Order: sequence, then C-alpha cells, then structure tokens
Amino acid sequence: MLSASGKSALNTDGKLDVNTPEWKTTAQWYANLVSKDKVSAQIPSANSSSATANQFLAGNAYMSLDGPWDLINSRVQAKFAVGIAPMPAGASGSKTWSDGSGFGVTKNCKNPDEAFKAVSVMVGTDAENYLGNLGRAYPSLISTQNSWYEGNKTQDVKPIMDYSLTNSIPYTTIPKWQQVVTTFAKQAVATYNGQGTVDDLLSQTQAQGGS
Repeated sequence: MLSASGKSALNTDGKLDVNTPEWKTTAQWYANLVSKDKVSAQIPSANSSSATANQFLAGNAYMSLDGPWDLINSRVQAKFAVGIAPMPAGASGSKTWSDGSGFGVTKNCKNPDEAFKAVSVMVGTDAENYLGNLGRAYPSLISTQNSWYEGNKTQDVKPIMDYSLTNSIPYTTIPKWQQVVTTFAKQAVATYNGQGTVDDLLSQTQAQGGS
C-alpha cells in the first residue's frame, strides 16, 4: 500500500482509514494474484504467519516479504542462494515500514526506577552488540548495527538495508490495533482466495477502529 499510493492505515489525524479507494485498489490487486491471475498460492490460514516463508524456502515462490530477522535463518535453510531487495516500487516509489520491537515501563509499575534501569541495560550498547552478533536482532542504535553484519557475514546486504532504512516509514497504530489486525487477517484469507469481497474486507476492518 505504501509503495502503491503512499497511504498508510492511518490518516493524518491518526485515525484508522482503510475503507478508501486507494486501499480497495491495492487489496483487489492482491486478491487477483490469487483468485484471478493464479500466480500466487491460496492463503491457508489467518494464523499461518509462516506460510509465505515456507513457500519461498520450498522453492515455490520467488519472493517473500520479510525482514532482517529471518534472513539468516533463510540462508541456512534454503537450498538456493538467498538475497534481499528493496520493496518493489509502485506509483509512490519503494517504501516499507520500520516496526522493530521495543521495551517500556508501564505507568502503574510498582518499581519504575528499577524497571527503567533494567530497560536501559536491555537497550544499551553491550546488549545490542550481543544480540546483533548472534543474529537475534538488527540493532536500533546506529553505533551497534555493524555487529549484525560482521557477526553473521551479511555485509553483502548492507546497501539494501541502508536504502530500506532511509525509505522506511514509522509503523504507527491505534489502541484497538490488535482487533484491526485480527479482523483484517481473518477476512483477508477468504477475500484473497476468492470467497469474499474487498468491500467487505475493508468495511469490516474499518469498523474495528471506529468510523
């Protein structure tokens, strides 16, 4: 959607806004890949987050949308050379999300100072270098990002990673985001497999986030 139209799931007011012409056009394009053009396998389940990765590793698909967290495993498991490329460009260019994991301290935490110290250690230089070297995370601190490349022999993908980071957009959500994602994923299986309509998919998803 970002590359196709530059539109995210939220509008400029921070409210869910997916029942739009831009979203309908892109969702229909995706549905056509499966149910009309027959160039993509049917989606097995809304709970099967690894389905596309499995198709790729089996050699049944030429591309799989993923992130640096899975590149190392894919290179170990695949029986062919695995590389990465930027998000295929659409009318709005080549754009992707930046949606890494994070830590925080809840407002009702009984020991906020101690919790803050713990979080400080987990997101500190030593911890990020450690996780980067093991391939468990792509560090958020620029000063520690080389650990991911050096520790996992992934220097060849650095130009693509740099490009993607430069062209990424923050992954913003709303308080009811889990309901939105769950509804979309469940309805999308039927829609993309030709058993539902894009209008229903987006209207039901929009209803989860309010008007």
